[in-house]
This record gives sequence, C-alpha cells and structure tokens, in this order.
Amino acid sequence: YAQPRGLLQYGDVSLHRERYRAVLRALQQNEHAILAYVADTLTPYVPEGFTIDRAVSIYFAGGADGWASSGATAFDLEYFKDDYQRLLNVIVHETYHGAQSAVAAAGSPRARPVTVRDSALAQAATTIFLEGTANYIAPAKQRSLGGGT
Repeated sequence: YAQPRGLLQYGDVSLHRERYRAVLRALQQNEHAILAYVADTLTPYVPEGFTIDRAVSIYFAGGADGWASSGATAFDLEYFKDDYQRLLNVIVHETYHGAQSAVAAAGSPRARPVTVRDSALAQAATTIFLEGTANYIAPAKQRSLGGGT
C-alpha cells in the first residue's frame, strides 16, 4: 500500500493511517516475543554473560530503513509496513551493531592509523566487517540468487 508521489512517504502514512496503527498495535502486543527473538538470535554471537540495553525507536520518513547509534536501535516503519520478518531482521541487524560497539569499547585499545591512506583503509575494513557480520546474522535486505533485490 504505497503512495510513491507522497512527500517523504507522509502521503502513504496519512492515507493508510489505520493500517499503520494496526502494525504499531501488533508490535506493542508482541513486544516481549520480539525482545526474546532478538536475544535468542544474538546470543550465539556475543560473549558469554554479555548484556546490551537498547532503546528501540520507530520513525516515519527518517530516510533509511534502519540504523543504530547513541544507544538506540531505530527503524523507519514505512519501509516495512506489515512485513514483520523483514522488520525483525532489521531490528536484529541494527541491535547487533550496538552489541559490536559495546564489545569493542570494552576490549583492548586499538592501534591508530598513521597516514590518511591508513585511516581510509581502516575505515573501509571496519565498515565491511561491521556490515558483513551483521548481515551474516540478520540480513537487512534479502537478495535473490541473481543479485537483485
């Protein structure tokens, strides 16, 4: 139920507000099951005894399907509508990013890149590692065998 000509998807949200409210109710009613699913999915991939405390924020017209920053996992609901499996994958994916940051912060000091080239290479490797491992656990986007979406 999309409105492609709506400004930042607000037209879609307005036109289908009751459907969005139903999705929000379903998320609220299943909050404990969602939290358990996220915990069960991430447990094999984090150190034993590790805990993470994250707020989950739901946005509209945020510009991305999901993100993790400043202690929060967030997602933009109009990207998912009632595609709960895809939404759960993004919640797990972005929460895992929070776990990655927390584990790294608790670890040993890192070597600092010396040159601009070293810094660029380190940033590229870090991004590939962070996104690659999070996508291994919970693909943010399902891809077909042909490489398309």
